[in-house]
Amino acid sequence: MGRQAEGRARDTVVVGFDLGHGETALVMAHADGSTHPAVLDLPGSTRRQALTAVAELEGHGVLIGEAALTTPGVHYLATEFKSEKVQRAEVRRPVILFVSKIAEEVRTRGLIPPGRPTLWVFGVPSSWSDTVRRRYARLLGEAVQGDVEVVRESRAAMLYARESGEITLSAGRLSGQVVIADLGGLTLGYTYIADHAGSSPKDHGNPVLGAALIDEAIRAYIVGRHEDQERINDILLRDPTELRRLRVLCRRGKETFFRTSEATLRLNPTVRTGEIGLVTDPDSGETITVHARLSLAEMDTILDTPLAALDGRSWREAFRADLSEALSRLDGKPDVLLLTGGPSRMPFVLDIARELAGADRAVLGKEPEFAIAQGLALAGRMGIRAAGFRADVRQLTESGRITTLVEDRMGLLTDLLGSAVTEGITERHVIPAFVQWRNGEIRTLDDVVRRVANEVNEMITSSTDSRLAAAMAAWQNDLAPELEALTRPICRRWGLEPEALRLPHASVGAGGVIKFDVDTTAATGTLSTISTLVSVVLAGVISTTLFGAGLAVLATTGPFAVIATFLAGLGIAIVGKGRLQQHFMAADLPRPLRRTKSEAGLIAKLRSGARTQEEELARSLAPQFLAESGRKLTDETARAFAQQLDALADDTELLLS
Repeated sequence: MGRQAEGRARDTVVVGFDLGHGETALVMAHADGSTHPAVLDLPGSTRRQALTAVAELEGHGVLIGEAALTTPGVHYLATEFKSEKVQRAEVRRPVILFVSKIAEEVRTRGLIPPGRPTLWVFGVPSSWSDTVRRRYARLLGEAVQGDVEVVRESRAAMLYARESGEITLSAGRLSGQVVIADLGGLTLGYTYIADHAGSSPKDHGNPVLGAALIDEAIRAYIVGRHEDQERINDILLRDPTELRRLRVLCRRGKETFFRTSEATLRLNPTVRTGEIGLVTDPDSGETITVHARLSLAEMDTILDTPLAALDGRSWREAFRADLSEALSRLDGKPDVLLLTGGPSRMPFVLDIARELAGADRAVLGKEPEFAIAQGLALAGRMGIRAAGFRADVRQLTESGRITTLVEDRMGLLTDLLGSAVTEGITERHVIPAFVQWRNGEIRTLDDVVRRVANEVNEMITSSTDSRLAAAMAAWQNDLAPELEALTRPICRRWGLEPEALRLPHASVGAGGVIKFDVDTTAATGTLSTISTLVSVVLAGVISTTLFGAGLAVLATTGPFAVIATFLAGLGIAIVGKGRLQQHFMAADLPRPLRRTKSEAGLIAKLRSGARTQEEELARSLAPQFLAESGRKLTDETARAFAQQLDALADDTELLLS
């Protein structure tokens, strides 16, 4: 990222815009700040939230929130319009009217700093598809006339939980098995964070189990028991605006009810708590008083009433079953079950959560109604900072500095490869092949060399052999501090721990697989996979060398040099005689001639000097690896380190906020 572009990014104001089914909340954060996002007091809001309602009034333009519901004479009113059916006019129109009016209000009233670039971050339920998210983003961009990002609400809840300290962190990462249940008006979404290696946050959602179903059940209950039931139903059928107003009244009645102490309600079982409103006949103008007020017993009845939208289950029953199924996806009970979303304030929700997860494990967020808005702002801020961070990482990986570092340390890698190839070669391969040659089972000494090369290649490239993985792990561990020196300035620049991009210590696990000694991280599996793939590259390099220039090195160095010297007593000077030596190596010598010298004496000599001779052979093979495949080795391993840094950067982004 260029310095000018970086400056613009850091100067950005991030607005977390939680457009809810029933109420809307906005919070603001600065991309270059580290303070907690601030909740904005929206015009006409109650408790720092605005009713998700929009109306049009002749001569007065667009009204939002409370004014949209209470102002007489409006010719258009919409509520509860958040929907995944974003291509429909009944969704597009109110979304554009409501969102554009909110954006206009916060700008003109100075709630966000003027003249600063602004990123608007909206949330969607986890159950919405990526296609719907993209359509929704285009619609919202049209409404705010600015940059828009759309984030899954479950991810926003996770970021809020982490930032608020309501779930613990270990070594900068979320620890244990954590489930975040975000209960909204439309849906119930879950986010899972587990500290198993290779894990990353996962989410899913129930697209129908929202608290708005309770509002509708309250409406059906109070209208069904009203003395003017038929007249009210007739008005609601003729005037959808009155139906919307009544649903809002029922939602407010529900909120008032659940804000009342349950102990108070139990002590006064006949007392009804809630809200009172009016239903207005659009033709006559006459009004009917409606009491969205309930006793404890009546609310219990509503919560336990079978609902068609839930396949005949009651809301409370469906919530219990859904949460139970969500928790069953874990390995045991969660360490923390965090409840977010305004409807999670209903006490019975926490009661069920404690029953299923454990009384000491279920937690209600401090401000659940603002959790999503705050998480959205954090996601936007994190995204801006992560983009700068990733740009710096990409600039490093594309700069050639990693390739230069790898090139400088390539000698160590080829030394390790030489040792991996030659360790134990005398006992395992050379002596058995020489004995077979003496017995006439192998035709020529050249064939002996090729036999040894084949056997060494098959063994070292076998999936059960760990020598190449060990060589790769040792080399990577040696190079890691120098690579960290390149990444440390990037980490400091973005407010991360200096060692955040440090490659973890590598070792060899079962089956010769490279593993990393690291706490739970989404990158672990990727790192292991990349390193194992590099081991495959190393195997190819060894094969190329052994069956190329390596054959001549094997024939004249280390154990074979001992054999050649020993066999010089046959009367033919093998070593250093050019064509004569080549002819001797290629000759099918008579068996009596092969047995002229003592086999036991040669084997004893080979064994006594095996370590020295194998080290000599390793030193001779090392430069051949570079000569045969040096460019490939350098390019492939440098690319692997770049991919490993990229994988670490994916995980590290979660620490940016």
